[in-house]
Amino acid sequence: MKLVSIRFKVAIAIVLILLVSVSISIYISVRNQKKNLLEAMENNLSVSNGILSTVIGNLMLSGEAPLANQTLSQLKSMPEFKDIAIYRIDGTLAFSDYSTIDKVNAYQFMTTFEKTPRSKPRKISGKDFETVLKTHTPRTVELFDKKEMDYYFPLLNLPQCRSCHGETPFIRGVAHYKVSVAGIFSRIDTARNILMLFFILSGIVIAFLLIWIMQKMVIHPLLSIGGVVSAVGEGNFNVRVDKNSNDELGDLAIKINGMIGDLKEKTRLELENKEIETKNRENKKYLDNIREGLLLLDEDLIITSQYSRFLEELFNKEDFAGMKFVDFIYPDQAEQSEERAELEQFLTMVFKNTKTDMEMIMAINPLKNKKLTVSADEGKDTSIIIDASFQRIFSENTVENVMVIFEDRTQIITMENELETEKKRSQSELEQIAAILKAGPEYFLDFITDASIQLQEGESCLAHLDKKEEVEKLFRILHSLKGTARYMDLKIMADKVHEVETVVAGLRDSKTSRKEEKQEDLRIRIRSLSEELESIRNLVKRFSSFKTVTGDGDIPVNENVALFFDSLKRMVSDISTELGKEVILETKSNMKGFTYLKILRDPLIHLVRNSLDHGLEDTYERLSLGKEEPAKIILAIYRDDKKGYTITIEDNGKGIDFKRIKEIALDRGLLKEDEATRKRLLKLLFSSGFSSRKEVSSLSGRGVGLDVVYAVIRSLKGSISVASVNNKGTQFTIKVPAEKERGIV
Repeated sequence: MKLVSIRFKVAIAIVLILLVSVSISIYISVRNQKKNLLEAMENNLSVSNGILSTVIGNLMLSGEAPLANQTLSQLKSMPEFKDIAIYRIDGTLAFSDYSTIDKVNAYQFMTTFEKTPRSKPRKISGKDFETVLKTHTPRTVELFDKKEMDYYFPLLNLPQCRSCHGETPFIRGVAHYKVSVAGIFSRIDTARNILMLFFILSGIVIAFLLIWIMQKMVIHPLLSIGGVVSAVGEGNFNVRVDKNSNDELGDLAIKINGMIGDLKEKTRLELENKEIETKNRENKKYLDNIREGLLLLDEDLIITSQYSRFLEELFNKEDFAGMKFVDFIYPDQAEQSEERAELEQFLTMVFKNTKTDMEMIMAINPLKNKKLTVSADEGKDTSIIIDASFQRIFSENTVENVMVIFEDRTQIITMENELETEKKRSQSELEQIAAILKAGPEYFLDFITDASIQLQEGESCLAHLDKKEEVEKLFRILHSLKGTARYMDLKIMADKVHEVETVVAGLRDSKTSRKEEKQEDLRIRIRSLSEELESIRNLVKRFSSFKTVTGDGDIPVNENVALFFDSLKRMVSDISTELGKEVILETKSNMKGFTYLKILRDPLIHLVRNSLDHGLEDTYERLSLGKEEPAKIILAIYRDDKKGYTITIEDNGKGIDFKRIKEIALDRGLLKEDEATRKRLLKLLFSSGFSSRKEVSSLSGRGVGLDVVYAVIRSLKGSISVASVNNKGTQFTIKVPAEKERGIV
């Protein structure tokens, strides 16, 4: 494309602007002059028309029509006037006939005016004439193509005229003037030519001055800037624009000089960046092929663009540069809020606590063998186990970045878990064998049957986890099964039941728990317990040929009092060791077999466990109170003269802490201050969901136990009473009627 000089463009622009300005100025001046001349002519005609009207009116009073015509003829002789005539309202020429004289004479009933010579008749018509008659106002008609103007003036029926012409009409005629405006147009043309000459000469001078000023103030600086920019484009960053003025161009020169400096610096940085990119490409090859997870964090805990491709495979994510590290590890802000806060606190310590040894900080690493959930293909989730280590990268004395190194330990931990599971299974089987050998295989048959029924009932509760009563029922089943398992010397199974109970507690107490996930988890756990029972059943079959039960062979195992006492003593011994207490269980009975033992076994186990956990102090506490050691629990089962049975469970512990129970009841709004009597507090102990323990253990703290005891005793139409003395102990007394009293044959 051909280059057009900016000088030429500026000159053309100035000339065009001046031409337009001159043309507009000439047009406005000529138009105003023309308007003024025509308005002056119209004003003169108005004055002349007034004079003519007065003269003709005076002449008409004396009937001098020839003088009126003579006056009009004299006016016509003036150069500007091409025609002057007065017309009646019917359009006929005034003074051209005797109709007006006849009408006036008839009006006055005398001959006042004589018939003098008339003008040649003619008539006027047209819309301009009619318009004046209708509007009673003067009218001007421009005929510039003929260089003429027509003026129409109405002649009013003045008071001095009405004595002859009557009161109507309002006007008596119209005066018509045809005036030549050729002289005016000639003067306008002359003025236009003079103005054009003046403006052209002035425009040439102004154009020259403007071009010179633009050349000096704008064009030359711009060309100078263009030369510098061209030199910069060729790679010369040492040139600069001269600043010659303190205006916008001067400011532009400063900015361009600054830009040249920036470009020079940018070019230097680009060269350095090319070297860095070359190194980064080599690093990327390393990061894309290493089978280890590596990434860098900046001080805002944001993942930089430097990370290994192995991380994309491990976490099944792509393009996570720029993501917050906490969001990368724990994407669920609601469910993982605690883990997120812990990780953020740890990372802040890594970045900020530079004086603390890194080995000490790594001791609280929250991503040590951490199990994480990641999204797998087809929208499914999978679990991985990672071990993340952190290394600081310093810039002088400040941590600039932190390198995070991930190790995928999923398979290793899985294998370790499988080995641990197999180990626990073997331990559980050994425990089961030992328990069966102690009590005999027949003793476990009823336990397996009852436990299987309980687990079936528990699994049926899973379909209604949104109902509070079903969750409570599941609690009672699990708590009872846990106590029985401990009684049967099946510690591992009792621990498994406790884990299931913990899941149910989380479901009951958490508002954000997802029911479907918990439901499936609980179903898997309960079926695992059923498999455990099936394993025990198989063992019982294998040992069924051995007879280990002592005592009368005609007494069913589940009703044998001595066997029940022996198992209970083993349970007390084990639990007291776990609790760090030294406890002896004394048993008394006047019976060998007890028909209700099968039904009352779980409630009695509950009461003994409560004494162990709640009632009895540990060794040091008993010594500080001056109590005898070891602590003692006494269980007695008696037949009362064929009327029924009495069972007592007595301990020499600290007694029931009614003050503590009252505080809990008031705090939970279960009772009011004036209702907190000893009787009401004891009744509260047997209510569902109540526990005096803050923490949960494998023995208690769930609020499940005494309510089950009370429910079983009520089903037998029996009763339970409690006696407690502070620092002396507590005694539970259970009375149930004989079988005949309950209608049992």
